[in-house]
Amino acid sequence: MIGVVELLFLVLLNSNITPKGGGRPEVTSSLQESKETHAFIAEYSRPILEYKDSLLDIRFVFKDAYIEYGRIKRTKLIEFGEPEYDLVPHEYFIAHFDCEAKLDDYVPTKEGYIHYPYYYKWVVPHQFYICHKDLNKGCGAIGCSATNGDRFSDTISFLVKHNYKYYDRLGMERPDIDFKNDTIAILTFVRIK
Repeated sequence: MIGVVELLFLVLLNSNITPKGGGRPEVTSSLQESKETHAFIAEYSRPILEYKDSLLDIRFVFKDAYIEYGRIKRTKLIEFGEPEYDLVPHEYFIAHFDCEAKLDDYVPTKEGYIHYPYYYKWVVPHQFYICHKDLNKGCGAIGCSATNGDRFSDTISFLVKHNYKYYDRLGMERPDIDFKNDTIAILTFVRIK
């Protein structure tokens, strides 16, 4: 009887639990982690972008740029050791800022949100991830996912635009709602063969 209870306990302990609605895909935090976890697909060039005007001074420097498969963390009844992941057939592009990047952040004294206390005068539209907590140290990332399960091409581009805070600080009216005619630069990443 004790052997049956022990066997049942071991089976439960090792069983995966599927979260309601499925798991949410995650991305890795470095090129090295992507390669170690077999999520890595391809590496991309790392452009440097510098821009300065009377109100904005930025320098984008990237320590890596790559595409990988998303990962869903396996959930177990009781977790032991390192988490385990399953790869999903959906591609993600990630470019982590080097801490030498100058991202022109500032902290307003009395304004701000609890989760996003740092304001930036630039924005990269249609990207999925910027870690505000890390960006204030000059680190963080930009990235996007391939739409509808497509694959990324050999060239991936992002527009860099002025944020609405840029216009607020200048005391100017904000341009059209999605800033269609406002472009600082285009960041272009090219696949390394």
